[in-house]
Amino acid sequence: AGSMCRLLLKGAAWLAKPRLKAQCLADEAMSESAQLQLRAALQSRLRKAILACLRGLDLRDAGTCQRMDVRVAMEHIRSLVNEVDLDKVNASKQWLAITGLVNGSDLQGVENCDAVPKQDLKLKKGVPRAAAGSAKGSVFTPAAAIQAWAQVQRGACVVLICTGCQKQLGSDWYFKKASGELCVIVPGSGHFPTKYRRCGRYYPEDKGVKYTSDKTVAAIVKKSRSSQHALVN
Repeated sequence: AGSMCRLLLKGAAWLAKPRLKAQCLADEAMSESAQLQLRAALQSRLRKAILACLRGLDLRDAGTCQRMDVRVAMEHIRSLVNEVDLDKVNASKQWLAITGLVNGSDLQGVENCDAVPKQDLKLKKGVPRAAAGSAKGSVFTPAAAIQAWAQVQRGACVVLICTGCQKQLGSDWYFKKASGELCVIVPGSGHFPTKYRRCGRYYPEDKGVKYTSDKTVAAIVKKSRSSQHALVN
């Protein structure tokens, strides 16, 4: 793992900023096409190596994410793609895959980065869209079943930040643990700037704020209801 982390850092250091397709065509008219093709091939191999490192590392492990070489590599890659429309750049699929992994989008093993797991897109059968919860606009609204749960309450609004584009979202819904600790509820599905592509995940801007996913709360609600139903029967 250590050697892979170091390789990730070296690869990120040599990684060039994504280039718009129109820009690549314009450059080709001013320089030798053979040099451009060689440069593009080298960058493509470099991106493949970075993808292999990102997919091979456990990016959910705190020890891995806190390594200086990993942190520097991640921040450098984020700076390269900042404010860049990756749908319009050369090798967009590779760039979307890299950005998705860096931003914790759970796209490991997905070849087409415009696709996301079906379970993250579809609503449960029989659940009205308005009752399924929403992270659109500037305020997060959890599902109706979560709002009605006794351990869920409203409080001070917490600013959430998307790890991909830095979009802000507010949440004033809290889950009360058995210990009495309150955790702000964040949308577990993350931020979808388009219907089928996830940009990143939402986390509190203040790293000291405790949080939990609405998916986790929904699982607790479902389990609790199942237990109550079993007792009744």
